[in-house]
Amino acid sequence: MTVGGSLLATSSLLGTAIAGGLFLPGSGAISTSRAGAAVSSADDGEALSINPAGLAKTERGWTITVSAAIIRYYMEFSRRGTYDTVLEAPPDPYSGQAYPTIENDPKPPSGIGSFQPIPVIAIVANLDKLGWVPGLTVAAGVYAPNGYPFRDMRGGYDFVRDTQTNTQGPPPTRYDVMTAESQALFPSLGIAYRVGANLDLGVRLTAGRVASKSTVIVQGTPGNVNESVRHDTQFTADVKDGFVPTFGVGATFRPTPFLEFGAVFN
Repeated sequence: MTVGGSLLATSSLLGTAIAGGLFLPGSGAISTSRAGAAVSSADDGEALSINPAGLAKTERGWTITVSAAIIRYYMEFSRRGTYDTVLEAPPDPYSGQAYPTIENDPKPPSGIGSFQPIPVIAIVANLDKLGWVPGLTVAAGVYAPNGYPFRDMRGGYDFVRDTQTNTQGPPPTRYDVMTAESQALFPSLGIAYRVGANLDLGVRLTAGRVASKSTVIVQGTPGNVNESVRHDTQFTADVKDGFVPTFGVGATFRPTPFLEFGAVFN
């Protein structure tokens, strides 16, 4: 068999994988809309988190950036099938009923309803434009990474209350993460230097703060093939880290007046 024939035969045995999720590049309103192009185009306070080399492109001596991307993540889950009949007595009153559709209904603690603003606040001093230090730009600010780390897939079910009465079917999503909320802020300092008319280099130093809380449900006893809620166990994790050091280095290069390349490592 030829190599091409071998590859065709192998690929015919493989299944199809389908996945989805949420990925929002950028940090702030402008860079979020420009996605990956912001690595080259960022030229204000948003460059502090996207590509610190872009700080050198600020057009004034002082630049103040107050920006935010507002995110809401809609998600629902429908599981095929019905609640199994359990082995315990008395039986569950909802056995045989179809699994309900569960919608994500989070309430971010620092959000506007279910919408979460992701802020960028920065002050940039272009020392070259100010006439103080040729080619040098410095910046200070705070930003949060783009994302929506909030989840509430309980469907109104309370595991402490409703497992006592056991009149309402537990959510079919319970073996995934049931609730989650996180907060992350990254105070940062940045410096950029214009090496020449076509090349800028930049560095960002960050000391972040992260807090995360989540609730998961696991099967508390082995062999619970009927998924009886009477054998489930609830775990809650609440973790914080007040010092998360990170950094970024970047460069922008303009070989022609209408073309610019950007690169960043975080």
